[in-house]
Amino acid sequence: GNVVGSIAINGYTSFGVSRLRSVVGYVPQDDVMAGNLTCKEVVAFQAMLRLPVYLRWRGREAGGPGPSSSAWAAEAAQEVLDEMELTEVSNSLIGDASKRGISGGQRKR
Repeated sequence: GNVVGSIAINGYTSFGVSRLRSVVGYVPQDDVMAGNLTCKEVVAFQAMLRLPVYLRWRGREAGGPGPSSSAWAAEAAQEVLDEMELTEVSNSLIGDASKRGISGGQRKR
C-alpha cells in the first residue's frame, strides 16, 4: 500500500532539505566507530570529514594551525568533547565487543 503523511519540525511543515541539514542528524543504531581509536581521534576524524574548510583557518592569524595540519581537527575535537562532558575519556579507547572501552552511554554521546 501507499504510506502518506507529513513531517513537522517545531510546528513547521514547509521547509527545504537544505534547512534540515543544520538541525537533523542521523544516528545509526549500531556503532560505526573504530574500537581501536580514542574518543578524541574519532571526533577529530569526523571533523576532518564533515566540517567546512574555512574552519580549518580558525586561529591561523594568531599563529594557529592551517588547513594542511590536522591540529585544527584535534582542537575542534577537544572542544566538542569538553562540551559533551567527555573530557575525562578523551584519550580512552572506544572499544568494541571484544575490547573494553568507554561506556555505552558515553559512546552514544
